[in-house]
Amino acid sequence: MSGTRQKSVILVLGMHRSGTSALTRVLNLLGAGLCGDLLPQGQDNAMGFWESASVLEANQKILECLGSVWFDFSPLPPDAADRPSVDKALRNLAKVLERELPTGQPAVLKDPRFCRLLPLVLPLFAEQGRMVKVVIIHRHPWEVALSLKKRNGFDQDLSLLLWMRHLLDAEQYSRALPRAMCGFEELLRDWPGVAKRLGHDLGIDWPVEPGEAKEAVEEFLTPGMRHHDAGNRRTNLTTTPLGQATDKLHTILQQSGADLATVPTEAFDEARGMLDRAAAFCAPLILRQLGNLHSVFEWAESEKRELSAENQRLAEALSANKYQLEHITSSRIWRATRPLRLAAGRLKGRRR
Repeated sequence: MSGTRQKSVILVLGMHRSGTSALTRVLNLLGAGLCGDLLPQGQDNAMGFWESASVLEANQKILECLGSVWFDFSPLPPDAADRPSVDKALRNLAKVLERELPTGQPAVLKDPRFCRLLPLVLPLFAEQGRMVKVVIIHRHPWEVALSLKKRNGFDQDLSLLLWMRHLLDAEQYSRALPRAMCGFEELLRDWPGVAKRLGHDLGIDWPVEPGEAKEAVEEFLTPGMRHHDAGNRRTNLTTTPLGQATDKLHTILQQSGADLATVPTEAFDEARGMLDRAAAFCAPLILRQLGNLHSVFEWAESEKRELSAENQRLAEALSANKYQLEHITSSRIWRATRPLRLAAGRLKGRRR
């Protein structure tokens, strides 16, 4: 295995709730190494996020230095790379990548925030001698919107704006890199075909053959992972200009046959220009309003976690008391003193 291959990094890019976690785990089961500090499973992703906690934290810090958050649909500021606070946050991310990314095998790294931050972080990988290859995964925007409404309470239009931003930035910023693409539905339907095509398009021989990984992948990758299914419906997206633009992009992706070389970049550039102009007008207002709601949501989630932890503690205490009681009632002393307890009960009854 060559040194270049040993230090290659597959970046999985895609909008939140688009199947990035599922794809990352599949690539991991095909032999791509993960960071060591993975996020724990959550209610919103019971099969795991397969995402580095420290990379996520470092990326959040970069966004914070840019005055942004993960649910911002604004483009990167033109002076983003020149801000001292951003440079400091990027140096921190570089240390995290050096510490967490494996080097003895191709590595796979996922965080949807990379879609927007790619121009800032690519130099870090180059400094570390890592060859970056990109897989863009997409999902029907209506399904993403339903998932975000359930998890975060987001309005459909906001989710569509976020879907466009992540997809368009990922496509724009990865044009000079080895890259490939797949759909979430396609991954669930035909993961061996996806694995073969991604390996071909990225120039990677998977360390674990799909046949060898079949049992593990199919135990993990189940149709139940797709909680929202748009089917062949166009839903109600096309009733608004935003919905029409989103539907147009999704249709282009579907008709491309997962071949990015056939995607008309002019259509993406036009949509990205439109999105940038819209963000300049309304993103600050939306983010201020959403920030207030997000704070309330975070507080509620914190309270929920504390109550859940308290319930867990009470359940453990109850279980411990039940065990002690069973231990006492099954002991030899308890059985031997039974006549005394019965006599004491009868005596107590007479006194009443």
